[in-house]
Amino acid sequence: MVAFLLGLVAWVAANLAGFAGLSPKLQAIIAGLGVVLGLFGIHSAPGEPSPLVLLLDKLGTGWKTIVGAVVGVLGYLLSPEVFGTLSPGFAHTLMVIGSVLAGFGLFHRQAKTAALAH
Repeated sequence: MVAFLLGLVAWVAANLAGFAGLSPKLQAIIAGLGVVLGLFGIHSAPGEPSPLVLLLDKLGTGWKTIVGAVVGVLGYLLSPEVFGTLSPGFAHTLMVIGSVLAGFGLFHRQAKTAALAH
């Protein structure tokens, strides 16, 4: 769970770092490390109920990944580079929110699957 949360925080920080003035190379390094940590955390999701899994249980199952994917895709499609409907900051924010929500959905599913295997 710790690797997943650290990866998630690193990835979000890298994606929002453009607003803080970090160089693109540093953002890419931080985002890459965040993705690796996040994927490792999803793969090694705990079989026992962790506080994160219990919180995600309260939110329900089966909707976080798909809603996150839809929100992320909408952010991308409505960005100035594609259809130009949204401002760059808002479109990027939607992409980040969608990715985070999808990540939580994948982590939750893996943790529930690991719990059933025990």
